[in-house]
Amino acid sequence: MFSAWINGEFIPHNTKILSPHDSGLVNGLGVLDTMLGCRGALKDAEAHYARLFHDADTVLGVTPPYDPSVFKEAALSLMKGHDLPYVRVRTVITAGVLSNPLAKAEHPTYLITISKASDPAETTPATCVIVSDFPRVAGCRLENCKRTDYTRAYAARRRAELLGASDALMTNSEGNIACATTSNIFIVESGQWITPPLTDGVIEGITRRHVICTQKAREESISPARLKQADQIFLTNSLVGVRPAWLLQGD
Repeated sequence: MFSAWINGEFIPHNTKILSPHDSGLVNGLGVLDTMLGCRGALKDAEAHYARLFHDADTVLGVTPPYDPSVFKEAALSLMKGHDLPYVRVRTVITAGVLSNPLAKAEHPTYLITISKASDPAETTPATCVIVSDFPRVAGCRLENCKRTDYTRAYAARRRAELLGASDALMTNSEGNIACATTSNIFIVESGQWITPPLTDGVIEGITRRHVICTQKAREESISPARLKQADQIFLTNSLVGVRPAWLLQGD
């Protein structure tokens, strides 16, 4: 059974696959994509890999030497060795091993792994609190990219759990709501769907795009006060789809 695909090769299970000097590990220089695999098929693979290539160029200055179809076929081949109805397909691009922490990426690392995922239909509503201690940066293009640095989201999720919630709604540097820790956010006001614009420091989610289109959602900044007055709150990402959420009392 193969556990991963890296730089064009399938890697047997339990094989060490990354250099301890890889910049993705030691400096956090990387971008990633996470998509849902379901019964031998990938959901929205073309959109996911198009975004990944965009993010690799924006963040790392890297253009993969592989056509997106190569990534797709590698992911499908990995899925064949696992008898799982739903899988998380994670594709990571790092700057590779560098001569110094800010050297140009000459030999990037390309990695695909899969792991078990839950049935999106069985997703339960999220309980949330607003966390403002680890703000995302409004107006920063890097915030629109899915980077391997999850430190702020990690810290915010831990804070939310201490407060009895399952997720955090993170604010940005201007005090508006940006997103949840691993999801985009939508609110509904009198039937109108609304989501923060990319300039508020949010990832350009694939599911976010679908919901904007299907629900004719508007992109507007959402203050904490506006969030608390919303009729409904939804979190969206590629693994759970559209997930209802609610704020804990007193938040």
